Amino acid sequence: MIERSYDANHKGAGQGPDTLMATSDIVELVKELSRKPAQPAFLSPRMLKNRFLISLSLDQRRLEASKPHYQENPYLAAFFIARQATFSLPTSPCEIDRMKRERLFYDQALQKFRRKIKALTSEDWFKIRITTLQKAKLNREQSVSYLIDGIFRSHARVLAIRIDLYLIPSFRNLLLPKDQLEVMQHFWAALRRDIYTANFAPPNLGFICALEYGHQAGFHFHLLVFFDGSKHQQDINLAKLIGNHWKQKITKGFGWYHNCNAKKAKYKKLGIGKIDYWDSEKLENLKSAANYLAKIDYYIDSHRGESRTFFRSNIPKPIAKSGRPRRKLPPPLITHENQ
Repeated sequence: MIERSYDANHKGAGQGPDTLMATSDIVELVKELSRKPAQPAFLSPRMLKNRFLISLSLDQRRLEASKPHYQENPYLAAFFIARQATFSLPTSPCEIDRMKRERLFYDQALQKFRRKIKALTSEDWFKIRITTLQKAKLNREQSVSYLIDGIFRSHARVLAIRIDLYLIPSFRNLLLPKDQLEVMQHFWAALRRDIYTANFAPPNLGFICALEYGHQAGFHFHLLVFFDGSKHQQDINLAKLIGNHWKQKITKGFGWYHNCNAKKAKYKKLGIGKIDYWDSEKLENLKSAANYLAKIDYYIDSHRGESRTFFRSNIPKPIAKSGRPRRKLPPPLITHENQ
């Protein structure tokens, strides 16, 4: 478990640390308070107390101003309903100070709040929303699995490039979260066009991209691009091409990137770089890396409205080859028809 602290150096324009970190902190808090006794804890007792007390002092109006779609996030919705039903709004500094000093008063307040959270997360509206998000996640995971299987059905060796794309802090911190989101979506539209046309790098076999939010990094993209491994070997240089294009051409100097392929030695389960069709371990690692891009991001969900935040290229059609047959069997291609 990692204890996080609020850092004033990472504020965006017109917002305090509460509007930057509140969403995922509240998600973790509600998950912890709604879990069954037999389930493992999400937060340590110390983290739970800190998260709980900080959340009680959040300015809901300020949060609504920076995240107008926060109601779409079921965990935030449950939190604010429970807080309004349990405590006076806003929770007074005197109440919070008393909870810090008096263990019994804190325990009573926490248990009262926990009961309300458990009741809300058991209601149909909450369960339906969570089920919808989980189904979307499973569909994305299935989608990226189809793409990877399709690529390896046609290519015996693939070069997988993983790169993370950001905005520089001095530019990002001038923007509210909703403005960051619009800027990043505009930049992605331009980069996606260039990836398809391959006007700055060799032709690729496909890509997977996800928009994510980080407390310190703001909105950023995780991008996987696949190249023909029989034609290309320099995965680090290919990642540099993409990163420099993002930095110089797409964002006009307002972006930066992290080249994951240059840090392959740090990965315990390596799923990028050169991958052969018969290497089941690397293929599994690659799919795990792709599934990370398909995960639920509740902060993004609270902002996105009708905007997409997950993208992949079309599944390639099999290429008829007249060369030497493969000595090893490729992984089976899973389709809707044979499930």
